[in-house]
Amino acid sequence: MSQTYDVYIYRLTNNTYVIYPAIDAVNPENECRFAYWEWFGYADIECLILIRQNVEGYQIDGIVHQYMHEHGIEKVRGGKYVAKYLDDSVKETISESIKYFTYEAEKNTTIAKKYTAIFTDIDKNLIEVQYKIYNELENQRKKCAIDHSLVEELEWLAEIVRNPVQRFFDIQERYYCLMKELGRLYQKYIETVEDAPRLIGTIYKKHSEHIETMGFVLIVEEQLRNPILYFDSRVIWEERMRGTIAFNPRDELVLDIFTLVIYTFINREDELLFEMSYIDIEHIRNMNRLSMIKQTQSMMAPEQ
Repeated sequence: MSQTYDVYIYRLTNNTYVIYPAIDAVNPENECRFAYWEWFGYADIECLILIRQNVEGYQIDGIVHQYMHEHGIEKVRGGKYVAKYLDDSVKETISESIKYFTYEAEKNTTIAKKYTAIFTDIDKNLIEVQYKIYNELENQRKKCAIDHSLVEELEWLAEIVRNPVQRFFDIQERYYCLMKELGRLYQKYIETVEDAPRLIGTIYKKHSEHIETMGFVLIVEEQLRNPILYFDSRVIWEERMRGTIAFNPRDELVLDIFTLVIYTFINREDELLFEMSYIDIEHIRNMNRLSMIKQTQSMMAPEQ
């Protein structure tokens, strides 16, 4: 069980404050004078304002910051703030902490006032419809969300196909991870994109002058589902030496198809995020919360 403190809050005769966290204090006033003797100077304790009991150690600075917020940093010491004069960096840290916590509290209070003021004017059906639309868009976005670093990884793959490395061991971990991800992504593309065959067809059409037979196309299609079957022979130096060494139109075809796949998902996610931006989801959630409160109160109200 963590150590707790009794926190004594004193006002001094010079209208400043000191906050003393004590453990089993025998004479808290004298203990406080001893701990903060530099802060006391020629002043003395005027009165005890408050004793807060069973305070956790991490809460002490929060109490000190609260009094600094109310009375000014230069008028309060306590907790770890013992010195009479604080460094500018310390005062800046205290100010930022006060701003952060007071901003969040004030923001929450403002929101609560705003929405409880319109408590009686809630269109439950409209809330449900907008909430449903947003959730549907979010589910679609999750389905097409991919790791955008794949763009960079595909560029890396294109580079090592154009300029093969002779020590495959140096790149094999990165390479095999990418092969697995590309195969998974291509399968997802075929299963989820309605006009996938037509879009892939546009890439084939672009390279049609290099495609001599349908057999060639079928081989490429199978290798797209399991790209390691194609790229091993283009990336592993020993394998490449057995076939076409130079970068060729077939390499370009396969890379172009994977580029299409990756950017289709990225562009679709961007489109969905754009649609979602028109829905003020925080407003909808707050209105939904009000609706639930109203429903609960209605259920708890005594029957007339």
